Amino acid sequence: MKKIICTESYIKGKEEINHYASFIIEPLDSGQSITFGNALRRTLLSEISGYSITGIRINNLRHEFENSNQIREDTLEIILNIKEIIIKGPLFLRNRNFKSKIIVMLSVDGPAIITAGLLNASIKKFSNFLNIINPSLYICTLTNKSKFHLELDITKSKGYKIAEKSKFINLQTLMLPLRPCTILIDSIYTPVKQANFNIKKINDTKGNIKESLCINILTNGAVTPLKCLKESLKLLLELFFPFFLDSNFLILYNKLRLRKNNKEND
Repeated sequence: MKKIICTESYIKGKEEINHYASFIIEPLDSGQSITFGNALRRTLLSEISGYSITGIRINNLRHEFENSNQIREDTLEIILNIKEIIIKGPLFLRNRNFKSKIIVMLSVDGPAIITAGLLNASIKKFSNFLNIINPSLYICTLTNKSKFHLELDITKSKGYKIAEKSKFINLQTLMLPLRPCTILIDSIYTPVKQANFNIKKINDTKGNIKESLCINILTNGAVTPLKCLKESLKLLLELFFPFFLDSNFLILYNKLRLRKNNKEND
C-alpha cells in the first residue's frame, strides 16, 4: 500500500515565512518515481494558485521614474519593497463573493514609517480572508508633514505574470489625465519557492526491489508545504480523471488490464 510520510518540517525566518517540509512517497515500482516526481514538481511550481499585487498608485505620481519630495526613497525602491509583500488567503473561494481584483487603500499623515502592517489593517476593511504575513516589512519613510496615499490592486492567479505596461499606461493617460497612473508590476502568484525530489531504492516486506520518492517543498509561508502537496495531487487527479468517464477509454483500459492479467497468469 502506497503511503505519504512527512520526515522533516520547519519554518525559517522570524515572521513565520519560508515553510519547508520533506515528504516520502513509497513504495513505487521501478521507473514510477521519476514519472510521478516530475509531474508533482511541475504542478507544484506552476499550478498552485496564490495572491499578488499587480498595480500600485502612489500620491499623484504618473510613472515609476517620477519621485516625491516628501518620501525618502525613490519610487523604484518603493515598488521593490512592495513586491516583497506576501499575501495569505484561502486556496478555494467557491463559496465566497471574491472579485477579480481587490483595491486596498492606505492614507497616512507624515512624518511616519510605512510598513506592510499598516496595509494589513487596511486590507481587513476590504476583505476578511486576506492577510499579510510579513507585517514588519519596510516600505518607505515620510520625511515631513505631508499626505501619503497608496492604492494596491490585489488579484488571485497562478504562476508568474509579466506586466504589460505600455498599452495600459498610454490608454490610462488619455482617458484619466488628472488621476495618478497605475504602475503595473510583475506578479509572482505561486507560493512555492522551491520544489525538488530524489529517488532511492528500497525493499518491500517480500524482498522485492521498489523505489522511494522524496519530495522537498519550500513555500513563502502563504500556504504550507502539506497543503501544496495535497493541492498538486488533486490537480493531477482532476487532469486524468475525466478520461475514465469516457466509455471508449474504459473499453481500452479493460482490454489492456485483461491482457496484463493473462501475461501474469502465463
